[in-house]
Amino acid sequence: MHIHTVSSSETVYQIARKYGIHPTKLIETNSLKNPDKLTVGQKLIILTPTKTYTVRGGDTLKRIATRFGVSYRALLRNNPALEGTDKIYPEEILAVKYDTPNHGIALLNGYCYSDCSYERLKTILPYLNYVTISSAVNETGNLNLVMDDRTIAEKVKSEGRIPLLRIYDKRSFEEMAKNINEYAEKICDLYQKRGHSGITFGAYNAAIDERFEELLFCIKKAILSRGGIFFLEVDGNRNFNVSDIPDANIFSYTKCCDREIPSFEEGEKKLYTELAEKQDSSKIMIELTPFAYHGKKEVPITDTVYDAARTGKEIEYDSDRMICSFKNTAYKNGRGENVTVIFEAPENIKAKLDLCGELGFMGMSIDIMRTPIEYMMMINSTFSCGVDYL
Repeated sequence: MHIHTVSSSETVYQIARKYGIHPTKLIETNSLKNPDKLTVGQKLIILTPTKTYTVRGGDTLKRIATRFGVSYRALLRNNPALEGTDKIYPEEILAVKYDTPNHGIALLNGYCYSDCSYERLKTILPYLNYVTISSAVNETGNLNLVMDDRTIAEKVKSEGRIPLLRIYDKRSFEEMAKNINEYAEKICDLYQKRGHSGITFGAYNAAIDERFEELLFCIKKAILSRGGIFFLEVDGNRNFNVSDIPDANIFSYTKCCDREIPSFEEGEKKLYTELAEKQDSSKIMIELTPFAYHGKKEVPITDTVYDAARTGKEIEYDSDRMICSFKNTAYKNGRGENVTVIFEAPENIKAKLDLCGELGFMGMSIDIMRTPIEYMMMINSTFSCGVDYL
């Protein structure tokens, strides 16, 4: 895997020729919205297939997979333009194989929010083990459902994946502690009734309380009695207590314009290493942030890079902090200054993936709708996807 930085006047075809790959593969891997308009400083992921195949009349995806000794799911992952379907056409060029991944098996969780389309879910599903459906929200003591999670859970199960109900509780521990056992039983009854296989629990206000582990124990006990799975969300930008009680801790760390951003060595690498020392590293998932930050405003990275190319902005790269940035003249802060847009560079994602492998982490967690396809391809080239071992 290479990371190419676009220079002045370079085209997709010139870059593809430089690395000996077909231009369509470069476009697919990087989900380029307008291949004819790149921007100086833009980062492109270069993956060179070790085996390609040109589709002939009468071919099917399953027959091609069998012929070359690869799994059907691997063929879908290697060719994101198929969007998780088996629709192929004559003369289409498929990437059959890539180099053997550097690290072992990784499990992948994907968050499905209310704006996630079924088409996008199908595209990302070949990479996933778990799908966390963000449906239940608790603000006042009552669990409110905000999307049709049952239909999605059924579809996820039909594809052999594991659906988890995300329960996001905004209350403090004091509010939850009024009846912990009853609350634990209530949320476990809910995930079962809705057709899920467990829960992903987010309770950031309560998590900073030292007594939070008491609640986690009650939830784990209730889930165990039902044979379910228990994931916990952990915010790396706040004070947090790490626990071995959940089956996995989904650890998020955000680089944002409204705070000082440390170097990768002093920031993320230090945090992840300390985290692995605090608990069983095989219970840790790292969340890959899909957002660029326009000041405090979150915008999907794919949209941001497209806007930079469309408006002719040059993207700068900070190798110490591993971030990309440019000035957005369309937005101004309270002082009338142009807003700086920042987002994680592909080098940052690659460094995190390698660190996950070195520390023996369980895997990664992503936002299904917003995570760039190139992130998924980077995961696919770094790890053997655990979905093949379900």
